[in-house]
Amino acid sequence: MNEINVVYASDDHYAMMAGISMISLFENNKPCSKLTVYILADNMSKANKEKLYGIGMMYQRDVYLIDTSHALKDIKQKGINGYSNAYSKGYTAYARLLIPDFIADKDRIVYLDCDTLIIGDITELGQIDMHEKPLGLAYDCCQNKYKRYLSLDEKEGYYNTGVMIFDIGKWKQKQCTQRIIWHMEHIQREYPLVDQDFINVVLHNDIFCLDMKYNYLSQYYLYPYYGLKKVYDLDDGYFYKKEQYAAPDEASVLHFCGRTFIRPWYCNSKHPSKKMYDYYYSLSPWQREVQKRCNWTVPYKIQYLLWRYAPTFVAVGGGVYDAKAFHEAVL
Repeated sequence: MNEINVVYASDDHYAMMAGISMISLFENNKPCSKLTVYILADNMSKANKEKLYGIGMMYQRDVYLIDTSHALKDIKQKGINGYSNAYSKGYTAYARLLIPDFIADKDRIVYLDCDTLIIGDITELGQIDMHEKPLGLAYDCCQNKYKRYLSLDEKEGYYNTGVMIFDIGKWKQKQCTQRIIWHMEHIQREYPLVDQDFINVVLHNDIFCLDMKYNYLSQYYLYPYYGLKKVYDLDDGYFYKKEQYAAPDEASVLHFCGRTFIRPWYCNSKHPSKKMYDYYYSLSPWQREVQKRCNWTVPYKIQYLLWRYAPTFVAVGGGVYDAKAFHEAVL
């Protein structure tokens, strides 16, 4: 049967983004006979829960909210600080590490970050052969100096956890949750990127690499292939080869991560997918809410100019290498 089980993890700060991502998921996967969404909700308000349930009713899809606050008490008791960034403060990110425990009765789970748009068919992720690996992830464009900070081999891939496929049986067989908890207790309690770093450090030998179209990062808009490799010091041995590099119109999942462009839920965003994002925003229960403004700093302005004019610049002079100086000086 054409079936897929999708999980989001959200608190009140991310509820709107989760809802808009869900709408894009439902809109672009209508042929799927059974599409079920589970939301790991960390201290979410009744009003936001009702909006998320309402989206499921609008598309006649099953949506379940799972309260994670009790399960996350164990992590809090270990003295681990809550993850904090400009958008959210709390322990929601740690809930992603426990997905196979929250939803243990399914064979395959697809996790999506709230800051994603699903613009294509992702039902293949429910059946894709992961070659006995418990987890499927796409590469991230990570610099080697960050790998060194994590004590990872520079020749190993570093993966982005914005889209994850869990093989629940293999995850339990390889005791992945227990290994991560043991690492927290005995090796290192915290990392800057929380679940992403824990998974890369602890489970690096247990990851199947997904096509980049299933986790298309905003950085991929900004640089051509060889420019991206130069800026991030990437190698074919631990990143996609040229023939595997997808164009934006080939993507199935857009992921608005990192500090590349102003994210598209801000009214003054210059992100290449802003108009697309606003379309799904207009279908959401938040459509009447005024979008906030983001401070359009110098790095964002330079990024926009680089994206807008880099194709001409590269075509004329092949100047992709100047992007490295820009990246190091500004970001």
